Order: sequence, then structure tokens, then C-alpha cells
Amino acid sequence: MEDMPFVVVEHPVGGIAPEDVRLKADRVIEDIIYKATQWVPKKTSVEMKKAYPAAMVSAVDTIEDVNELFYQNAWTDGLPIIPPTKQRVENMLSGTGLNPDYLIGLIPPRMGAVTVQLIAINAVMAGAKPEHLPVIIAAVKAALEPEVDLRRWFTTTLANFVSVFVQGPIVKKLGIHYGQSALLPGPKPNAAIGRAFSLTTRLAGGVISSGEKIGTMATLGIPIYSSCLGENEEALPKGWNPLRVDLGCKRGDSAVSVFAAPWPLFQNDHDSNTGKDVLLSTCYRLGGHLIRFGGHRGGIVILFGPEHAATIARDGYSKEDVKQFIYDNARIPREWLLKGGTWEIVREEQPEWIKKAITNGVPMIQHFNSPEQITISVAGGAGKQSLLGIGCKNPSPTIIR
Repeated sequence: MEDMPFVVVEHPVGGIAPEDVRLKADRVIEDIIYKATQWVPKKTSVEMKKAYPAAMVSAVDTIEDVNELFYQNAWTDGLPIIPPTKQRVENMLSGTGLNPDYLIGLIPPRMGAVTVQLIAINAVMAGAKPEHLPVIIAAVKAALEPEVDLRRWFTTTLANFVSVFVQGPIVKKLGIHYGQSALLPGPKPNAAIGRAFSLTTRLAGGVISSGEKIGTMATLGIPIYSSCLGENEEALPKGWNPLRVDLGCKRGDSAVSVFAAPWPLFQNDHDSNTGKDVLLSTCYRLGGHLIRFGGHRGGIVILFGPEHAATIARDGYSKEDVKQFIYDNARIPREWLLKGGTWEIVREEQPEWIKKAITNGVPMIQHFNSPEQITISVAGGAGKQSLLGIGCKNPSPTIIR
């Protein structure tokens, strides 16, 4: 990274007067033009590190020494790790039939190469078991789907989380938690799978480093270290298919979806006693978050708690009905988008169908362009809570093999 043409623009460039933005641009524009047109690297070629096999480091005396070595080299997330010895990694690889040198993909923004061996190394560090490895591999594959847009989430100052959502028979087989407090990483499979996924993607993508961090405040620790839960298939109302079936998989398949969002937004509604009222509450809870983070950039993943789902389904709403209701009723006032400040930027970011509605004087601007931008599932346990992941496109499932 030392021999690359960087130009540093003084922060901030948002929330300041346009003339101040222009002054900052004027200070760097000549450097930008020079770097883009005349800059020549000092080296004519760069020796690329091989993705496989992973480099070995000499053994040190104690587990504390290993952890300090990994921490100082930014090879971990700051929590203690299990040292990934050759024997432990080979044992972890026994959980998959894939070759260790098999390339899963490149993780942005650094575009680090992820092999099966590298995933196994991080799985050892996270405390996972060999039987967890196929889930972790599938999760990394799923994270590379265009809908997830990892580059966006790994290069923003905005607080965000990337979560692994496991579905199908493997949930019970591995003991992945899907009921009460499903998002807490207390059960070992959830904690280890989520952490192994996070370590793999964030280390390979260059998000974990010993230098400056990106986020203004970042997200509270748990979702960053580990975020993994299962679909609560037992609590799906009659007529509601599991998510993987909605997205084209067979009911007997086990699959992983990955969704990312600015933050977990919770719908805490203990008062609504009809399906319509619960869904109206969902739309109200979305509020002003919608236009900035939702439909035009992706969509929304809604994980209804079992009690909310039961109330909705009791009153005759199918999943398609729920999507249509939210599509019809999730709106914000046109006057909000005519304000200055952040809303001026938001207004300029909108697709043509929203700009047209503003121009035509539509009083309440419909957020989504299609009900298909809305993904519905059920997770968690008792309590009148649901989770709204705004900014997520429909998460393509990856089958666990």
C-alpha cells in the first residue's frame, strides 16, 4: 500500500457549507490530476503473496505470547484466539471435502484471496469445530454475492453489522440457536461460526488493521465480533415457507444467507393486537430510515418475532400479503425530501421513480419500487419484538455442502 497514489481529503466534507467543500476540493485537485495522469510507481512490479499455502510463523512459548504476536500483527479481532497450529488446521479441514487450496473468492476492499485453508485457520482461531466448517465456507461464499455489497459496508464510517442467517435441517443438527435471544452469541455454534466468518472476511478484506479504524463510533461489539442465528422454522405460521424455499432452494436443503445493514433496528410493539396494526407499526418504525438506507440502495430484511408473525398470520396475511402491505404503506412525507441539509443529499441520491413522485407532488412518497425488495422470515422467541434490517437486498442463499 506504500507505493500507491493516494490523495487525502481533509475530513469532514459533509455537514459543511458548499463553499467550504469547494475550498477543500481546490486544495487537492492538482494533486488528484497529477496522481491520475502522471504518477509513476517506484517499483515496476510487485511480488504478490501466494494465497496458498498460508505462511507459517515460528512457535512461541505460551498462548499469551501467541495472542500478543497475532494482535501486534493485526491478525485477530482483539479477543483471545486458539493458536492455529498445523495439526489443528488439518483437523479442521477434515470437516470439508474441498481441497485446502480451493479459492472461494476475493474479499473487498483489499481484495484478499480466501482459500478453504484460510477459512479453516480462522475457524480454529474462533474456536469452531470441523462440523462447523461447511457452514462458514458457505457463509463466506454468500457474502460475496453482489446483493450483500461487502465493499459498501467495509468502507463506511457508518455503524453496521453483517450477519449470518442459517436455515434448514443443519440448524438443529449443529445446535445453532434460533429461538429466545437468537442474536446473542452464547451458544457455541452461533458464537464460533459468526466469529470465524467475521475474522475471515474482515482480515482478508483489510478491515481489521493495526492502523486507523474506519467507523465514527462503530457498532456495539457483539455484532462485529460474531453475528449468527438460525431461522425459527418451528415458529413459521402455516402457509409461510422457510426463507430458503422462497429463494429457490428445496425444503430439505440447508442454506446460509448473509445480510448487512447500518444497524439492527428493533420493532418493540406490545400493544398491537391485529395483524394490520402490527404491520402498520412496522411501517411507522421504519420512518425516515427508509429513503436513506432502504429501497433505492437495496431493500429490507424483516425477521419477525414468533408472536408478531403469529398475530399477522392469524388475520390471514400470507408472506406475499405482508410484502404488499409494507410496499403500499411504507412511505415518508414529500415535504421531508424537500428540506435542506442531509435531505438535500438524500433527494439527489434517489432513483428516477422517486424523483418523479416528488416532481408530481405525491404527498406521501412510496419507498419501495417493488414488493420483491422486502424479505420476510421468523427468528427469536417469546416477546413482542421484531428485527428490521434496512439496506439489505434480497440475500441469495448458498447451499451448505
